[in-house]
Amino acid sequence: MAASNNDSLDLQSHKMLILSGKEAISQFRSVALLNKLKATIPTLTSISSVFINFVSLNPNCDINQASRTLKTTNNVGEAIESSLPADGLETDSKWVTLARLLDHQIGGVSVQPTDSFFAISENSDTSCPIPKNSVLVIPRLGTTSPWSSKATDIVFTCGLGDIVSQVERGILYFLNSSSGPLDLSATNLDLLYDPMTEQTCLFFPPQSSIFGRGEVRLLNYVDLGVPLEFDSFDSQLLSSYYDLAVKKLASANKEKGLALADDEIEYLVKAYTGIDPSTGTRSSNRLSRNPTDAELMMFAQVNSEHCRHKIFGADWTLDNEKKPHSLFGMIKNSQTLNPDYVLSAYSDNAAVLESCNSTLIRRFYPQSSDKNSYRFCSLQEATADHVNIVIKVETHNHPTAVSPFPGAATGTGGEIRDEGAVGLGSKPKCGLVGYTVSDMRIPGFEQPWEASTSSVDYPPHISSSLDIMIEAPIGAAAFANEFGRPAILGYFRTFLEKVPKAIQISQSNDNSSEISQTPSKKIKLDESDSQQYEVRGFHKPIMIAGGMGSVRSQHMLKNGFGIGSKLIVLGGPSLLIGLGGGAASSLAGGSQSADLDFASVQRPNPELERRCQMVIDACTQLGQLNPIACIHDVGAGGLSNALPELVWESKAGAVIEIRKVLSGDHSLSPMEIWCNEAQERYVLAIETEENLQVFSEIALRERCPFAIVGETTEEKQLIVTDSHFNNTVIDLPMEVLFGKPPKMSYSDNKLTRPLMSFDSSLSSYIPSSQLNDRLNDCVDRLLHLPAIASKSFLVTIGDRSVTGLVSREQMVGPYQVPVADVAVTRSTYDVECISGEAMAMGERPAIALISGPSSARMAVGESITNIAAASIESIKRIKLSANWMSAAKVSGEGYQLYEAVKAIGIDLCPQLGISIPVGKDSLSMQMKWTKNEGSTTVSENVVSPLSLVITAFASVDDVRATLTPQLLSDEDSGEKTRLLFIDLASSKQRMGGSCLAQVYNQIGDSVPDVEDPAALVSFFSAMHKARDNILAYHDRSDGGLFLTLLEMSFAGHVGLDIDIEKIVSNSGSDGSIIEALFNEELGAVIQVKASLVSTVLQTFSECGFSNDSIYDIGGVVCGSDGSPKADFAEFRIGEKVVFSKKVSELMRMWSETSYQVQKLRDNPITSLSEFETTTEFSAASKQLSGSKVDFLIQDYRPTKEKLYELLPPK
Repeated sequence: MAASNNDSLDLQSHKMLILSGKEAISQFRSVALLNKLKATIPTLTSISSVFINFVSLNPNCDINQASRTLKTTNNVGEAIESSLPADGLETDSKWVTLARLLDHQIGGVSVQPTDSFFAISENSDTSCPIPKNSVLVIPRLGTTSPWSSKATDIVFTCGLGDIVSQVERGILYFLNSSSGPLDLSATNLDLLYDPMTEQTCLFFPPQSSIFGRGEVRLLNYVDLGVPLEFDSFDSQLLSSYYDLAVKKLASANKEKGLALADDEIEYLVKAYTGIDPSTGTRSSNRLSRNPTDAELMMFAQVNSEHCRHKIFGADWTLDNEKKPHSLFGMIKNSQTLNPDYVLSAYSDNAAVLESCNSTLIRRFYPQSSDKNSYRFCSLQEATADHVNIVIKVETHNHPTAVSPFPGAATGTGGEIRDEGAVGLGSKPKCGLVGYTVSDMRIPGFEQPWEASTSSVDYPPHISSSLDIMIEAPIGAAAFANEFGRPAILGYFRTFLEKVPKAIQISQSNDNSSEISQTPSKKIKLDESDSQQYEVRGFHKPIMIAGGMGSVRSQHMLKNGFGIGSKLIVLGGPSLLIGLGGGAASSLAGGSQSADLDFASVQRPNPELERRCQMVIDACTQLGQLNPIACIHDVGAGGLSNALPELVWESKAGAVIEIRKVLSGDHSLSPMEIWCNEAQERYVLAIETEENLQVFSEIALRERCPFAIVGETTEEKQLIVTDSHFNNTVIDLPMEVLFGKPPKMSYSDNKLTRPLMSFDSSLSSYIPSSQLNDRLNDCVDRLLHLPAIASKSFLVTIGDRSVTGLVSREQMVGPYQVPVADVAVTRSTYDVECISGEAMAMGERPAIALISGPSSARMAVGESITNIAAASIESIKRIKLSANWMSAAKVSGEGYQLYEAVKAIGIDLCPQLGISIPVGKDSLSMQMKWTKNEGSTTVSENVVSPLSLVITAFASVDDVRATLTPQLLSDEDSGEKTRLLFIDLASSKQRMGGSCLAQVYNQIGDSVPDVEDPAALVSFFSAMHKARDNILAYHDRSDGGLFLTLLEMSFAGHVGLDIDIEKIVSNSGSDGSIIEALFNEELGAVIQVKASLVSTVLQTFSECGFSNDSIYDIGGVVCGSDGSPKADFAEFRIGEKVVFSKKVSELMRMWSETSYQVQKLRDNPITSLSEFETTTEFSAASKQLSGSKVDFLIQDYRPTKEKLYELLPPK
C-alpha cells in the first residue's frame, strides 16, 4: 500500500475488454433528465443508459477464452448468438466471475442498445465506435477514479489478478430523437457529467487513453521582477523594485484566486526580496528567489480566512472607538468563566467534553487479533480510562453553492474526519445537518411571499435554492449512509426579501449592544424608490454539518513527537479537485471566475473514509500501544495545510518527497499534488519503526492505502522535493507560514435600518374583514413555509439507526412524524449504563435584520429550550458550538457581528453558566455577479443576514427519560391530561423577524429576545426535576404557540381543545389574538396528567420559576371519547371559537412542501403514495394513518441474561 507512484504499466502489451453492465439510471430519473435536456435538444424523445466497464487485461491471459466466454456481439450494436462457457474450464469460470462482478449479462441476443454487448480492443492505441446518437461519459483521461480503485481491489481479492490488471467504468447514454441522427459534437451535454472529474466521448477511447498517464505538468514560478543577486543602498531604486514585486504578486493573486490581503502580499514580497520600503534597505535574511506556485498556493490556504479566522482574531474599531476585545477573545471569555466539564477547547479538530457517569461507560471492542470475539472492558478499566464526548460543527457553504451534491457530501465527510482526528485518534458517532437557502420557488407550487423577489435570479455557475435542496441533502445523506454514521438532527430555513437599506445617521459613539429596534424619525423611507432597498437572502447558502464522537482519555490530547518521526498520508490519492477551496471559501461568492469556483469543490469517496476510520479505530483500541503519535485530517488547503500543521505541532521542520504522495492523476503538477483538496485523507506522525510496522499491518488488513512521504527534521525548515523533475518544490522557514503574518485591523460603523411595524391584525395584507379568513390565510402560508413545514424529505433519506446507539432521532411516535426537539445517543452498548449524549440546534437569522444581538441571544435560547427535552442534570453541562455566518466586510455588518458576539460571549452565556468551546465562522456570506440587460451591464448583490447557528451539546444522565412532542390520548395516559404553556418571555409577544412577518413580506421592528436569563436557568432545572410527571414536551419556535401545538397534535394524531384567553392581551383585538398565537418568543408546552398539575407547578416554583408564567391552555380530544372534535384543532377565547380545522387537513398542508420537493427528487409515484398514506387519518372514527408503526417485535436476539455473559465480573 505504501507504494510509489512511479510504477508504470506496459500499455503496449495490454489488451482491453469493453463489457456492458446494468442500467445506469432508473426510469424516473431518466425522465427527469430527459425533461432537462429538452431545453438543449428539443427533439429528444427518450433517454436510456448503461454502465460500460473497461477491463485492462493481464498480458498473460488467454484472450480467446475470454471471447468464447463473454462475447455476445462481434461489433458493438450487432446482435449475434453467444457462445456459452465450456464446463470445467478454470479460466472460463474466472471470466464468468468477472462478468458477475461487473453485472455483465452472458448469453442471449442483443436487441436494444442497452442490452448486453462485448468488444475487445486489441490495439492499445485504437479507439472503437459507439452506437449512433449515443455519448460516453468516462473519468477524465489520465485519472484513476475512486470506483476504479475499489473495483480493482475487489477483482484482485476475488483471485482474478492473473487475468485483469485494472478496471474502470463509464456510462453510455442513448439519446433517441424524433429528428433522426443528432450532431452531439456540437451539443451542450453538461447535464450528463461532472466536468471536474469526468469527460464525454463520442467513441470508446483506446486502452492507452483509459489506463494511460498524461504528461506531468511542471512546477511554475511567479516572477517578482527583482534581480536575485541585486544589492543596492539606493532607497529609491529599492522602493521601485518593491512596488513592481507587489504589483506582480497582486496580479498572480487575482489570476490564481489566492484571496491574499494587501498586507499579506507585502509580507510575502518582503520575505522573498528582503526589501523594506519603510527603511529603504534590503535584509540579508531573505529567500532571494522567486516564489513557486506551490509556495504561494500553500501560503494562501494556510493563511486564508477560512483556515485562520483572521477577522475573529482582528483588532476592532467601531464608530471610531477601539474595542478592548477581539471576537475570538469574547467567545473564549465564556469558556474562561465556565470551564466545567470541558476537557479540550480551541486546540484541536474538535472540542472534548466530560461524559456523565464516565466511570460506568464500558467500551465494547475486539479482544483478539482475529477480531472474531468481542468483550466489554471492566469497570476498573473504564474508571482508569474514561470515554469522553467529541463535539464539532462545520460549514461547507461555498462548495454547496457551486456543486450541491459533492459540496454537501464532502462537508459531511470533512466534519466526520474532524471527529475522528482528535488527539491521537477518536471515533465519530452521530451527525447533524442544516440548510439555509433563498426561496425555492418550486415550479407549480410558488408561494405568495416569493412573488416580490421572483425577479432576483442567480449567477450562471451557482446553483438555485431548489437545486441545492434537491441535491445537497442527498449528497450529505449518501456520504453518512455509506460511511455508517446516523444523521439524527437538523434544520431547514428559506429567506429572501427586499428590505430597506441600513444607513448611518450619526457619528456618535454609541456603545449600546442593541441595534435600534424602532424606526428612526430622522429617516424617511420612500417605498416607491428601489434605490432605498436591498436584497437580503441566502444565495450563498448555509450548509451545516456537525455531530458527536468519542475519545478515550489517554488519547484525548495531541502530544509532541520526536525528530525523525515518519510522516504518513493515510487515505485516497491526489486528484485535481478542490484546488484552492480554502481561499475560495474566503471570498464573496461569484467574485472570482466560474472556473476557479468550480475547481474549488471537492468530490466524495465515503467508503474509503470508512477504511481510514477502521484503521484509526484499530490503532486506538491498542490503548497505550497506539502507534499514532499525532493525527490531523486533510481539509481546506489539502496537504499544503495539513502536513505543515502536523509538523508545527512539535515545532519541527520536515523533508517531504512529493512523488511519494499517492496520486490518481499522474499528470498533476507539484503544486496540484501539494494543494489539492482530494478528500478522505489524514496525515499522521509515527515515531518508531516498531510502531510503523504495527500501523502498516493494520492498514493492509483494512485495505486502506497510505504512503510514507517524509520525516521531521530539527531544522525548522519545510522542504518538499520532486524526484521526477529533480528540483525543490518548497523551501521555506516554518515561521514564514506560522510565524507572524500581519494581524488584521477592522473598522466599521453602526448603521440603522428604517423599519415599519408589523400589522399583527393582518388587515393591511389581506383584504378580508373577517378574522377567520385572515387566520385561515396565514395558517395556510405558514404551514407551507419550509422553516415550519415537514422536513420528511430531509429525514427519510438518512440512516438514523446505524451503530445501534441512537436513542432519540427526528421521527416521533407510532406515526413517525419528524418533530423531535433533540437528538440523543447512548454512551455504550452496556445494558446497565443509561447515560448518553444529546444535541440540539437554534438559529434565528431574520431577527438579525433588526437586531444582531437579539438574534444571537435567541439562537442560544432556542437551543436550550430544544435540548431541555433530554434529561440533563444541570444547565452547566450544556456546551455550545457557535457557527457565525456574515458578510463581515459589507458596511454595517461588521458592527452587527461584533455586537452579536459580545451579546453571548460577554453577557448571556456567562449569565447562564454555559460556554462556547468550539465553533466556526464563514464571513463572506454574499453573492455578487453581473448580468447583461441589453447593452447595459448590471451588478447584482444578495447579502445574507447575520446568521448564528448554535448547536447545544450535553451529557445525559438517563437516555430513557427523553421527552418528545407526541401528545398522548387519555386512553394512553390513563387519565385526563392538561396542556400547560410555559412563557419564558415575561408576557411579551413581539412579532419582528417572525415567520408570520416573512410570509407577508415584512420584517417588523420589535423582535423577541431572552428577557430573563435567570428564568431560563430555573426553567431548565425545573424541567429536569419534573420530568417523571411530564408526558410530552415541545418548545415554542417558528410559527409560535399555534405551530407548537399543531406539531404535538400531528405526532399523537389527537385533536386539540385550546383556550388562549389567559395569554391574549387585555385588548382582545384581532392583532392581540394573532400575536398570542404566532409570536416566536421563547416558551414551551408540556402535557401533564390532570392529577399531577399541582405537583408540576410546585416543582417549578421550588426551582425559582414563577407559576404566574405557566398557563393551563386546554387539553387533547381523543377518539375514545366518541367526540367528532377528536379530528379537529380548535382554538378558543373562552367560549368563542377563533379557529377550527381538521388535524388531518392541517397535517396535509404541513406535509405538502416536503412532498413537492420529494416528487422532483425521487420517484413521483412513490412520493405521492407516501404523502397520501401519512396524511389521511381520522381519530374520531379510529381510521388511523397507514404510516403507523406498531412496535410488536418477535425478538430473537440474545436475552438480557445472554448479554450479561459478555460483561466481565465487577
